[in-house]
Amino acid sequence: MSTNFEIGTDKLWIGRHAADEDILVFDPALDQPPSGNVTFFSLTQFRPRSFAPKVAKERIRGITDAKEFSAAKKTYTRWPELKAKQEGVDSRTRTEALELRRSAMLQRHEAYLASLGELAEIPLTKAGRPAKRRRITNCLVCQRVLETGMDLSCERCSQSICTCGACACGASTQQVA
Repeated sequence: MSTNFEIGTDKLWIGRHAADEDILVFDPALDQPPSGNVTFFSLTQFRPRSFAPKVAKERIRGITDAKEFSAAKKTYTRWPELKAKQEGVDSRTRTEALELRRSAMLQRHEAYLASLGELAEIPLTKAGRPAKRRRITNCLVCQRVLETGMDLSCERCSQSICTCGACACGASTQQVA
């Protein structure tokens, strides 16, 4: 376990990048790029990272603590499983955030229609309606840019719902600024 990375080593080598503290594994079995750079595997990002040889020598210091080295080596052998687990959590988090955003938009849309006196017993929205053609417009109320076919659309006017909750319902009663 040397502290400096040596170009041309044929052994598994584990170090830490001085700038971002990323734990990097040099595995001679990894394909090296033809550019002459050195490829390490990042245990923080679960992906390959390439560095110029000078950077590899000067900025990546070997891990000398036996326990830390052993833990990093164990993580490296399990990285596909760990990455899949991490991506699953990230995907669930994104889905939950999207559902919260969608729910809040629906509530604002209901309030908008109620303010127009147009709340009825028909469905207010449908998700992900494919547009026949893509059109970009501005919200009549808050002037944000809207794209047809994105997110939610109103069943009544068939237009996109803005994040403020407005749609094109009541457009004739709106005064355009």
